[in-house]
Amino acid sequence: MRRTVGEVAEMYVKPYERSLMDIAAYRLHKQLYAFASPLVVLVGVVGNMLSFLRRPDRQRRRRKV
Repeated sequence: MRRTVGEVAEMYVKPYERSLMDIAAYRLHKQLYAFASPLVVLVGVVGNMLSFLRRPDRQRRRRKV
């Protein structure tokens, strides 16, 4: 199946959502939820890992003072 530029992959649509998919704002909501949520989780996990790795440096600095 070939897609043209700008064409979005088909999403799983529940039967009660079929009429809602005609509304552009609802389609945008579904696409943002599908693609932005994993990105936010990934950024959060990376940020938590960096802060965890940085934490021992701060504790060592306090001991020297």
